[in-house]
Amino acid sequence: MKNHFLSSSSSDIYLAFDTSTEVGSVCICQNRKILNSIIFSGQGRHSADLLSKIQEVIDKEELTIADIQGVIVGEGPGSFTGVRVAAATAKGLCYSLGVPLWAVSSLRASAVSFDMYSEGSMHVNSEKQITPSDSTGRWREHCSPNICVLFDARGNRVYAACYRPKGSVGTETILAPHSTTIESILLACEVSTIFGGDGAHRHFDQICEAGFQVVMHPTGRPTAEALCKIVMDSGNKFRVENILAWEPKYLRVSSAERLKKEKAP
Repeated sequence: MKNHFLSSSSSDIYLAFDTSTEVGSVCICQNRKILNSIIFSGQGRHSADLLSKIQEVIDKEELTIADIQGVIVGEGPGSFTGVRVAAATAKGLCYSLGVPLWAVSSLRASAVSFDMYSEGSMHVNSEKQITPSDSTGRWREHCSPNICVLFDARGNRVYAACYRPKGSVGTETILAPHSTTIESILLACEVSTIFGGDGAHRHFDQICEAGFQVVMHPTGRPTAEALCKIVMDSGNKFRVENILAWEPKYLRVSSAERLKKEKAP
């Protein structure tokens, strides 16, 4: 296993991907620059599509898989199948190539996308719309610094995490990733918090009725580009030390596992 350290000035080429939600993404990055990226709709096909999308983005840059010097993966939570597919693919690639692995919360990647996609996006609720327009992609001063990302976990349940952007020094965690109910997370957040993610859109009316704002897509989706940005800004903070023992962050047992426990004598 290669024992190098990732840095923002590294000339090495990194592969990043996330399939924690219905929309998957893959990208190749080098020297803080995204060389190429692909966004694709999973529709339950991540297990069939991820490897072909990885090969596609590599081919577009006229590279080979052997050129990859590190892998960055969205570790969940989210779709059990999507998270499992990404984790297994990342571990397999790292072992076959002998390269290191970085694992980042898919919820954190979604929060970073608020900044990356802010130009031209809108915060919406039942009463008003705000369109940030500064070219740096920073939120206007009248917008809340707190971002709450929700992934749909069916029923009234969501995977949730809250963050506060801290400029060039990264993102501060306000509420760590956890499984909860929409009612509980609304009670836990400050009134000016901005919500995003597919869980926020699933519970759009309830969030707006509670007085919060919901940001429109594509802001709030986890992306491979956001994973790259997080790792490049954080060095080895998210590096996996023991790839063999590493597991993604499901945060809940699957429905199949729950049914199995209920049927057990």
